[in-house]
Amino acid sequence: MLGLHSFNIVENWAILLGVAVVFVTIGMAVSLRVLENY
Repeated sequence: MLGLHSFNIVENWAILLGVAVVFVTIGMAVSLRVLENY
């Protein structure tokens, strides 16, 4: 993580939120498919 101090905390949070949204969306899609199978 050396040399990355130029990154802003806001940018890091934006990336983390984006990744979290992607994982939640995939999780919801998978759960819906599992529920449809039952």
